Amino acid sequence: MSTHIVVGAGLTGAATAWQLARRGHAVTVLERSTPANGEGSSHGSARILRYAYPDPFYARLVVDARDEWEELERLAGERLISPTGSVDFGAGRAPGALAAVFEEVGVEHELLTAAAASARWPQFDFGGGDAGVLWHPAAGVIDAESAVSAMLRLARADGARVETGWPVASVERVRAGLRVVGSDGRTEEAEKVVVAAGGWLPDLLGGLALPESFLAAFPPLRVMRENAYHFPYRAEPGGPWPTFIHDTGAMLVYGLPGGRDAVLPDGRNGLKVAEYNGGRPIRSAAVRNGGIDPANRARIVAYVRRTLPGLVPEPYAETTCLFTNTPTEDFVVDGVDGLPSPRPARGTAPSSRRCSAGSSPTRRRASAPHRRDSEYSGGNSAASSRVAADMTIGVVLNPGETGNAVDDVVAAAKRAEAAGLGSVWLGQRFDYDAVALAGLVGREAPGLAVGTSAVPIFARHPILVASQAQTSQAATHGRFTLGLALGARTFVEPVFGVPHDRPVTRLAEFLTVLRSLAETGTADFRGETLTAAPPMPTTLPGAEPAVPLLVAAMGPQALRVTGELGDGTLPFLAGPRALGEHIVPAVTAAAARAGRPAPRVVALVPGLVTGDVDTARKAADEQLAFYDRIPSYQRVVALEGASKAAELFVAGDEETVAAEVRRYFDAGATEVVFSQTGLTGPADQARTWGLLGDLAGGAAAE
Repeated sequence: MSTHIVVGAGLTGAATAWQLARRGHAVTVLERSTPANGEGSSHGSARILRYAYPDPFYARLVVDARDEWEELERLAGERLISPTGSVDFGAGRAPGALAAVFEEVGVEHELLTAAAASARWPQFDFGGGDAGVLWHPAAGVIDAESAVSAMLRLARADGARVETGWPVASVERVRAGLRVVGSDGRTEEAEKVVVAAGGWLPDLLGGLALPESFLAAFPPLRVMRENAYHFPYRAEPGGPWPTFIHDTGAMLVYGLPGGRDAVLPDGRNGLKVAEYNGGRPIRSAAVRNGGIDPANRARIVAYVRRTLPGLVPEPYAETTCLFTNTPTEDFVVDGVDGLPSPRPARGTAPSSRRCSAGSSPTRRRASAPHRRDSEYSGGNSAASSRVAADMTIGVVLNPGETGNAVDDVVAAAKRAEAAGLGSVWLGQRFDYDAVALAGLVGREAPGLAVGTSAVPIFARHPILVASQAQTSQAATHGRFTLGLALGARTFVEPVFGVPHDRPVTRLAEFLTVLRSLAETGTADFRGETLTAAPPMPTTLPGAEPAVPLLVAAMGPQALRVTGELGDGTLPFLAGPRALGEHIVPAVTAAAARAGRPAPRVVALVPGLVTGDVDTARKAADEQLAFYDRIPSYQRVVALEGASKAAELFVAGDEETVAAEVRRYFDAGATEVVFSQTGLTGPADQARTWGLLGDLAGGAAAE
């Protein structure tokens, strides 16, 4: 019987098997297909080896791992890493902060101006700005497939057995240790089992004989089917192109020499370019298909045309691969009773110095075990005291990353309804239609008001948006609210190919048309940014009352237009001070001047109830960092006296969160809607919804 079974023969599994075997353990590797096959994440000859991590912990790991890569190359007798160097640029990439990490860890680097970088690498357009360009010459490209083969070859030489065509179905506990059961009924037994299943882990996790408490604390996994494209060089490069990572503000793009993954007829290769997390989430690798997303292809081609003048902006090859991430994108190494599970979320290579055989498995920054729903009884807490009369409290819903997204949101809405919440809201994404989904949710959960938060007005026409909104209003029997947004330039122009020009003028014209359609059943409007003249009536029977129109307005001009033509505002990341001193007075005064009723102010607040505030704040810091790059959010965050969006995140026990809810109402909010409530898992989310439902119940009782 083996002392260790390793499930999965990708980079992580192969490295684990090699390190165990060289230490004298009896190792069996079980691979569902073949090592480094094209259905996983370790195939091909081109993966970036980089040192540029914002966390010094990971930068040091790469420094440590590089010694072992060199040892692997020596033992295997082949080169596995091609040196290229790497450049990081874009304000969101924070080259200066990365340079500070390099200083701390001792990685050779240069922080260049954009002009100096352009002179050195004219094949790039680094743009303007003063963020700089970070160069570190030690980076390179890993031949992943050859590395897997080399590690398994060395593991076999030390006595390991590698079984291919062996898909694992479950793990059982037996007297002698653990029994691994294949999907065809075959079995293997060992004292310990190491699971390195990558994108198959979401389906396998429940069959690993793990305690419920362990599974409850295990961070959720997100499997993405990613797209990558190979572009030819305009001229044969005199030396290797550097790998690069570029945060444009709208997307994170990376590129690297493509190795032998896609070779042109003349034997040359090109540059592989891809958008990080630009693909589609899937339940697991088991449901993967190889289709390329046309919208993603268009984004990358447009990016290459703008930013990489040294490439011909026409891909000659394209492929898909899998990314498997935790919410924080941290590596996880954990285990229970002989079942360790190393899983890289994103990075370069496993390092046996951090997880060697016989050592206690550790989890890097994994969440603490969540509290059970039964541990929180909101009705018995002083925090559930009343808020105020005639005020609604709701939550933002997001589909899960597995199963049927619509069914998942409907089920979540029913849980929100059962918790006593008054409303649920759906943000507009690229994979579902928020207006339609809100209508479905409202029909299935008749005790809830529903709304969108929010639908961008660019690349949409008010006649079509009005027809969608009326349909959802009729479906919900009058419980739907249409939330609109101006959108950010970085999300409009590169995505839809339309200019993000004169947004306040477009907002005014958009609301004017929507108001005309609602009040008269038609429109005859010819403005500066749009025309609306439907040839037949637009009123939908049953869509009553008229759909309320809210705008995610935070700037003074947008607030003026919203007060004059809309029914209220739904600002996100506007704290109590920004609400009370700026947003509420501005929108209220504009409504009064126009003779309109007092506006609704729906404050969208990121936050949750948790016993692990540090973990929650770290997760919020990463998730909300996106908004720090958008000027409108920068301004509203600054109005609160904060320096970044994550400082607006509310986290703590029931008393703490309830006090913050009251602050928003005291500042003039008529409704408070919590977002990011699932950031630290379902237990904290249930606890948060329970508190908010109790607060809403107190308001209703007054």
